[in-house]
Amino acid sequence: MSDLDRLSECDSLISTILLDIVWNFNVVKSSNCDLNTNNIKDLVIESLSKYNYNPNKLVDALLSLDFIKKHLRRKQLSYKSLFRDHLHVYSLLFHPSTPFEIRYNRRLSEFTKKSEYSLVATKNIPKDTLISNCLATLIKISHDQDKVLRDSNNDWSILTSLTTGTRIFLGPARFANHDCDNNVQLERTQNHVYFRTNQWIKSGQEVLLNYGNHYFGENNENCFCLTCETNNNGAFKNLDYNTQDNQLRTRFNSYIRSNTTSSTNYSSASSSLTPLSSLSDLNEILCSNDKCKNDKLENNDECHTCLIHRRIYQNSWPSRNRLKNSSYQHEYMSEDSTSESSSAPSSPASSMYSDTNE
Repeated sequence: MSDLDRLSECDSLISTILLDIVWNFNVVKSSNCDLNTNNIKDLVIESLSKYNYNPNKLVDALLSLDFIKKHLRRKQLSYKSLFRDHLHVYSLLFHPSTPFEIRYNRRLSEFTKKSEYSLVATKNIPKDTLISNCLATLIKISHDQDKVLRDSNNDWSILTSLTTGTRIFLGPARFANHDCDNNVQLERTQNHVYFRTNQWIKSGQEVLLNYGNHYFGENNENCFCLTCETNNNGAFKNLDYNTQDNQLRTRFNSYIRSNTTSSTNYSSASSSLTPLSSLSDLNEILCSNDKCKNDKLENNDECHTCLIHRRIYQNSWPSRNRLKNSSYQHEYMSEDSTSESSSAPSSPASSMYSDTNE
């Protein structure tokens, strides 16, 4: 099994456990996942609730679950090491200081007719802030592997460098969508990529990367991002206002057909398209259900996301600070909340982010 195959299998399994099972997502997988997911949701959520503040303890708790131990039982040490490191990368998503969430992107999904996801800030994030809780694992790939991935048109996250060669990254950072006016830039260590903000990001705004000046055709002539829409650039150039929606969908469908070998290919989790302004407002990515915003514990009228959030953090969404009557409050206050793996950048202090809009 190659390094790429190992990482793909690890990412598919971990994203199934911590994204699909916990949040009822259906994210794109880089390889098939044959995990039996029956009756494991409560076990995973219990571990997240107890140890979300301590990624190392959370990883240990998840690794102790029988279905994961069974999966790893006959794996080589190199696979087990990679699995643990990549599990740590995903565990940072649940740390109380993490200022963003992976959310189902309703607006984008309405446009593409597929399940789309995005990174959305849940706190204000100042400019020039290192978002080290948003990581992805890097693996170097060969020229032949690169060609196979590009021919598959499954929109893999690939980095090409004259000095370090071609590498693929998998993990939460892959969910950052493109915008020509990006608010984060990609930085990397030897084994991971992460983000640094180049603009102030307000709570509720999407975390956006720039994939490159020619990623969507020459000078990004096929780009559907919100900045291109606002400035009448990219796919929005020379549109007839009266037939704008039909023209845009025609251009989108033509672009997809010309860049996809099969109509059965999955849509990328980090799709190139930012939704049209004629669709719902970006704030709908966040919860607008008034019945979710109360101080009671689980409420039958809560949406699924808020209900699961309350089970994990013992508090109303989006707050991750436990209420004083939380059953885990004493343990939460007594543990080191910034303990991290040495293989990843240190997590930023929660005080770097603001819970209020400015």
